[in-house]
Amino acid sequence: MHTGRIPCFFDKQTILISDIMSFDIRTNLRNNKTYFIFSSVMLIAGLAFLLIFGKEQSFLMLNAFHTQPLDVFVTYYTHLGDGYFSVFMVVLLYILQRRTLAIAVLLSFLLSGVLAQILKKIFSMPRPRVVFDASVYNNFIEGVTVTGHHSFPSGHTATAFALVFTMLLFMKSNCSKWGLVFLAFGVAYSRVYLGQHFLSDVIAGASIGMLCGYLSARWGWQISNKKAIVKQKPIFIN
Repeated sequence: MHTGRIPCFFDKQTILISDIMSFDIRTNLRNNKTYFIFSSVMLIAGLAFLLIFGKEQSFLMLNAFHTQPLDVFVTYYTHLGDGYFSVFMVVLLYILQRRTLAIAVLLSFLLSGVLAQILKKIFSMPRPRVVFDASVYNNFIEGVTVTGHHSFPSGHTATAFALVFTMLLFMKSNCSKWGLVFLAFGVAYSRVYLGQHFLSDVIAGASIGMLCGYLSARWGWQISNKKAIVKQKPIFIN
């Protein structure tokens, strides 16, 4: 009998396939509205900052502070938005027998990646290194900052937000959810800090990632629950 209870993905209980219908956008966003609202407000604030100061000036303002140790740290930190990291998470989750979440993460990586690459080809926007010469901005990192015309949107940011907003929809711990959200925003800023993208690029990437994260969590849940009864084990501890 369907009780109207929203399925908790890491409860030690049997989930009936009829409960999949509870995994709809209104219910899921209501349960996680704090994280979506916070992230949306941050992106809107970033958009307002962009509209006020412009694409180039906002980039310069966000890159006013650079140090060599920070350059090294951010160079490694930004790899959390690599597709390789998402693939690693998929493999790890399969090893841990978290099939539903593994499928959802894989879908989020593929969906956000495809959308980002399509938009890159459509818009073909120049990267900061093409726009600025050394007399205007000289904090580009040799061997790290790339050139070219595929700046919009940020693929790393899209991947990071897709991964985070897929995983948090499967988690119970609020502390872990907040940690993931700030991790994603850190990746977004790292793309600007490293001179790979403008603010507009990471805002678009984050928006794509949030949407793909939700859709992938929903589709991953449905794909993984074709049988009438499925049992899930807890993965995160409150």
